[in-house]
Amino acid sequence: MILNDRQIVEANKKGDILIEPFSEEQVQAATYDLRVGEQGATTSSKKVVNIRQNGYLLLNPGDFATVTALEIITLGPQYVARFGLRSKFARKGLIATTGPQIDPGYHGRLIIGITNLTPKPVTLAYGDDFLSVEFHRSFGTFH
Repeated sequence: MILNDRQIVEANKKGDILIEPFSEEQVQAATYDLRVGEQGATTSSKKVVNIRQNGYLLLNPGDFATVTALEIITLGPQYVARFGLRSKFARKGLIATTGPQIDPGYHGRLIIGITNLTPKPVTLAYGDDFLSVEFHRSFGTFH
């Protein structure tokens, strides 16, 4: 069963799904939007970039990047999640190259691989909504 917006908020309040920091503004009809976090790296920069301090991460044409999500996620044993790059970035020519599943019991910050398939540079701003996560609940527990 895919959780709707109300169920995502309720599961977070109960501690079944923890998203830290949690913001109801990030809750959509059936997803939660994760934001660009503090660290990233690209093949062209060859170093870790403090996105918060810099304000953005620049992906040059053909660049592969790793980007941390701002939020830390904890899933209870009865939940699994799937994620994907938000369409606004897909329309800019980016593709997420990792995932898309978050296993039951997961605790941590997602690190996402992203490739710029376009001939133009694309920026990811700190705090920008970049991933949509949908949560699935089982009526038993996953093994």
